[in-house]
Parts: sequence; structure tokens; C-alpha cells
Amino acid sequence: MKRFLLIVVFLLGNITYSKAISPSDSLSLLLSKTKNAPQRLPLLLQLCDNYRNYPIDSFRRYIHQAKTLAYDLNYVSALAEANYYLGVYYYRTNKIDSLKNSILRLRDKDLSISKHTSVLANKIALLEASSYMKQDNQKDALAIYFDVLAKASSQQDSIAYISALNGVGWVNLELGKYDEAIDWLNKGLQLPTSKKYERYKLNYYINAAACYGALNKINEAKKVILEGLELADIYDDLYVEANGLNILGNIYIEEKNLTKAIECLTKATEIRNKIGDPFYIVADMSQLSLLYFSNKEFDKAITLSKKAIEIALEKNIEAKLPFLYYNLSEMQYKMGKYKDAYSTLLELNRYKDKRYQTVPAEQLKELEVKYQSSINEIIIQKQKFQLTLKNYLLVGVVLLLLLVATMGIMAVKNAKNKASLKLKASLAQQREENTKAIIAIEEKERTRFAAELHDGLGPMLSAVKHNLSSFNHSLESLPYNELETFNKAMNLLDESCKEVRSVSHSIMPNALLKSGLAHAVKDFISKVSNSQIHIDLHIHLHSQRLDAPIEVAVYRIIQECVNNVIKHADATQLDISITQELSELSVTIEDNGKGFEHSNMKNQGIGLNNMNARIKYLNGQLEVDSRPGNGTLIAFHIPLTTSPNAA
Repeated sequence: MKRFLLIVVFLLGNITYSKAISPSDSLSLLLSKTKNAPQRLPLLLQLCDNYRNYPIDSFRRYIHQAKTLAYDLNYVSALAEANYYLGVYYYRTNKIDSLKNSILRLRDKDLSISKHTSVLANKIALLEASSYMKQDNQKDALAIYFDVLAKASSQQDSIAYISALNGVGWVNLELGKYDEAIDWLNKGLQLPTSKKYERYKLNYYINAAACYGALNKINEAKKVILEGLELADIYDDLYVEANGLNILGNIYIEEKNLTKAIECLTKATEIRNKIGDPFYIVADMSQLSLLYFSNKEFDKAITLSKKAIEIALEKNIEAKLPFLYYNLSEMQYKMGKYKDAYSTLLELNRYKDKRYQTVPAEQLKELEVKYQSSINEIIIQKQKFQLTLKNYLLVGVVLLLLLVATMGIMAVKNAKNKASLKLKASLAQQREENTKAIIAIEEKERTRFAAELHDGLGPMLSAVKHNLSSFNHSLESLPYNELETFNKAMNLLDESCKEVRSVSHSIMPNALLKSGLAHAVKDFISKVSNSQIHIDLHIHLHSQRLDAPIEVAVYRIIQECVNNVIKHADATQLDISITQELSELSVTIEDNGKGFEHSNMKNQGIGLNNMNARIKYLNGQLEVDSRPGNGTLIAFHIPLTTSPNAA
């Protein structure tokens, strides 16, 4: 049952527990009808809690809306819960470093402000344990699960206790201790709980089915997974339903019922695409490749398996790469492609996966013998051919020279590549320094040019108008057409004075120089608001003034974003939030316009590159979330405790 285990281990997941029972669609409909802010906030948090049933970009948007509303209402516990879901978002998107930072922040800050400290602490611990499992660190994960079991028991936190008990079973499964895992999982399944807690046992069925399958107990695995699928349908859990269908499809493969297997896998794939999680899409691709292989569609199976490895490498899903490489090597070996299988197993050994240290080592030796035998056979054939032509020595010398020449060329290319990489790094650093200098010079020139317009040309135009006004008493004697020409000239001169003031204020707003960021942004928004787009502005600043470089950069970025939305987005709603925390300034700009395909910031326009340059100059971070037809979310965070890099 090696193949069964390889497939089902992809599907195991035990992030943390949730508490929302309402289906996502019902919650979304209720949210759209609710206008009262205090009533909207718990609905948003429930939608965040039901993250397993909708795409990752929708999850991120609900988190952003919940955080913004919690700030506005000053609900500190709700803000802490929203930050926890941000950690879950990083887990789902496999951003391990961001997840680690999020967990540290949750412990250091949010635990101190939450009214439900013990519940939040257990959630954070379970999230951290799941992240360790994703990194194949079962030892630290198991320590956390046992710690939560003890705490949850004394705190009467039933959901945390159920989740941690399942976690212990999950760890034993990952370590190949299937009987021990089943014992722990059965303890959870047999826990006497009220009906509202039964949905939190859904992962038990997935893990138990995986254990039975690994022990070649197919009937038991099928019985358990069918029970899990029935409950997943009752509780509207798309993740468990997709995982269960995937395992059931694998059971049908073992039973040689390919029609049923394809039916299950097709339905699971539809759910995966709806959710959009690459971690599980890779799992489906791996199982489908094995299904094609069983159906003797060998080329299609190999291609799909390699594509799954490519996605796993691209999305940094390293914990699952050993299974992908193992499946690929199995198929290559059975096709007689020993050289390819040998190379794949060598790649597998780089990840040193604990579950397959023994099996790959044995197969690696066997493949190495077969591969070396095929090499020797080729050499013998060459020698026979060379002997018949009486040129063995000459050919050997030529081959040796070619080998030396090839190695020399490779050494030269390697040296050139290293030099090229070093030069590219130096050029990148130089470009960064140039960007900083350009930003500083640009702002200096803006200020100078605005001052020249306002203090130089403006007074001169006013003086001209004043001097011309002195002729008013002698204009009565002028003909009507000349008097009309004079009045037009005076009107044009008056418009010119206003235009000079408007341009100088646009280049460097007086509100920004005199009153700070908040007043400048409000003044700017009041000028650009129109009937085609509704703009909501939320500003929460503890300090009346921030450092000048920060105020200027934030103002410029908001100015650029708003102008882009008005000109290009065809949006009817624009939300801007500026929030100052203890050590960070966070800004989000979100519209409901047509959006764009944001695959690589470097390939986008000058505007995004300028924003990114300004934010990097201030040691900040920029996030852009946009899809065609789904609007655009731009968020950036600037630290307030450290000074920006010197230009």
C-alpha cells in the first residue's frame, strides 16, 4: 500500500479549529444586507472562520475588511481575531516566514488585548503546530499538541482539545506509526460531545482512512471515508469533501474500478479549483498522474507528474516534493527508464524525507546497479566496434580530449556565470542607490519649483493685475470694443493667478507642509471626489505629524493610486485606510474596478515601480492583490521606529 500512503499524505490537514456553522453563501448574502457596522463585524469574522469553503483571494479580502472595521470601531478583541486569520492566510498560501512573524506578533501583542486569551492562545499554538507539520518538523508539532491537550482540558476548551487530539494522531501517521495513530484518532472519535462539536471531528475520518489504507485495510478505509464524506456534506466542509473524494478515488484505484476513481477525482478537482489552494491542487495532479499510469497512458502520466513537481517548486511546497519525486521515480522505473528513475531518486534524496529514508535507499542501489549495467553494456559494444575498426586507441584519446575540453568549457562558463551574477548584484545595488537619490532630488525639485511658482511668478502676476487696475478711472473714455478687450485681459490674468496657485499646491500641497498628512489627504480627496465614484476615507493617526519623508511618500502614493483608479479602473467605490500602530503605519487602497493581471511587479507600469521604490526607500513592504474583474487592493506598511535609508 505504498502508493495509497503516498497519495493520502498529501491530503492531511489540521490547521486549527473553527466555530462558524453557517454556510459561506448564506453569510455573504446576510453581510450584503447588513449596513450597521457593529453587526457587520461578527459576520466578517464568521466568513473568515469559514475560509475552507472559498478562494484564497476572497479570504484575504474578508480579513482586510474585518481588520479595517475593527480599527474603526476600536474593538480590540475582534482585531486580535482578524490578525489570527491573517496568520491562517499565510499558512494557506505557504508563506512560512510571514506566518512565523504573524505568530510572534499574535503572542506579543494580540494576546495582551484579547478578552478570550486562553482560546486565542490555543488557536495560535495549533496554527504553529500545523506550520511545523508543513515543514516536516513532527517533534516540535507533537510537543505543542500535547501542551494544548493539557491546557484545553483544564480550560474546558472542547474545540481545542478535539483539534489537538487529532493532531497527535496526525503526527503518528506522518511518522509511519499507523496503529498508534488509529488509537489516538479513535479516542477522539469516541469522545462524548454535544452535536455542535461533531463537525470538528471531520479530520479524524481523513486521517483514519489514511492509516487503514497504509495498513492495506481497504474495507476499513472505505467505510471510514464514506462516513467522513457524509458528515462533510452535512456540515458544508468543502476541504474535507475534496480530501475524502480524493482518498475514495484512490481506494477505487486499488479495487481496479477506474470509472469510479475518475468520477471521484473529477468531482474533487472541481472543488479544488473553486477553493484555489496550490497545496492540494498538486495532490490532485499527483493522484491523477498515477491514475493515467494505471490506465496505461504513460506519457500523459509522466508529463502531469513533472508538472506537479514544477508547481510545488514554484509555490515552495517542499514538504510534499519527496512524494512527488517518489511517484515519478516509480513510474519511470516501471517503464524501464532506469536512468531517469535513478536521477529522480537522487533528487528525492536531497530532501531526506524521514518516511522514505529506507525504501529509496534500497531502490536507489537496485537502480544504480541496473543503470551501471546498461552503461557497461554500451561500453562493451563500443569497444567491439572500435576493435573491428582498429581505432580503439585513437578513439579513446579523442574521447578523453573531448572530455577534458568539455570540462574546461564548463569551468569557463561557470566562472563567467559567477562573474555575471556578481555584476548583476552590483548593478541592482547601484540602481537601488540611484533610485533613492532620484526620489530625494525629485522631492527637493518639486518643493523648489512650487515655491518659485507661488512666491515668484504668483506675486509678479498679482503686481501686473494691481498696476492694470490703476487704469480703471480712465477706461470710461475708451471705445466699447477696447474696453471689452481690457476686461477680458483682466479676467485671463485673474485665472492665471488662480492656476499658478493650483499648480503650486498640487506639486507641494500647503496642507501637507503646514498641517500634515491627514489634512493633505482629506484636502486632496475633497478635490477629486465626483458623482462617478464614492470614496470612503478612514484615518487613525496617533501623532499629528510624522517624519517629512514618510508624509511625502504616503501622500504621493495615495495621489498616484487615486488618479489611476479614476482614470483606468472604472470603479464606483474606493476605500482608503491610513492607520498608525505603535511601530508601523499601514495604508490600504481598495477599489471595486476591473482590476488587472498582477503576476510580476517588474513587468507592470512605471506607477507601481515608483510606489515600490518609495516604500523600499522607507524600509517598508508593498502588497498588490488584483485579478481581472475583481478590483484591486494595494496595501503597504512603513516602520515608524527606524529611519529610512540615506539617499
